[in-house]
Amino acid sequence: MGEKENYTKEIITSILGALILLVLIFGTSYAVSVKESDVKINTLTMGYLSFNFTEGNGNTIDVVNALGISDNEGINSSNYYEFSVSNDYDKSINYEILLEPIINELDGKYIKFYLTDDENKVIKNFENRPLTLNELNDSEIDSNKVLYKDELKAKTSKKFRLRVWLSNEYKTNSNVSFSFKADVKGTV
Repeated sequence: MGEKENYTKEIITSILGALILLVLIFGTSYAVSVKESDVKINTLTMGYLSFNFTEGNGNTIDVVNALGISDNEGINSSNYYEFSVSNDYDKSINYEILLEPIINELDGKYIKFYLTDDENKVIKNFENRPLTLNELNDSEIDSNKVLYKDELKAKTSKKFRLRVWLSNEYKTNSNVSFSFKADVKGTV
């Protein structure tokens, strides 16, 4: 019986090892930090889709000690979060840029978003005005809010600039802070 038990243990160990290896190969998601000049680029990779965020705090969007500003001020602000989405696959990928609230006790109607490309050309859905958190749709992939969704052609990338601000409709005498985790997810 000792040999049969050892053989069974070897089979189970081999199967578990193969399953773990498959999970590592196909379910890889990792973050890498790269230093280029004085700009820190954080890369989040999920399979063939990469999300590169050029901010010092990873893929977190922090608005700290904010006072409300007008939409015109927010849209024309020189303070923005810059990032890109890259497709390293040989087929097109449908992707969503997602926002997950981390710290947010505000009503979403007071948090404004405005998305452009890296040359400040307005991205679709933002042509007429900024959108509030409440106006963003829920993701079909997970439970977060969809900032933008599109198709990315094979072996291409797209750069974005995101402006975030507190609406001047929010009436308070104190500064307000809120945070979001930005992410990208896609399907072939």
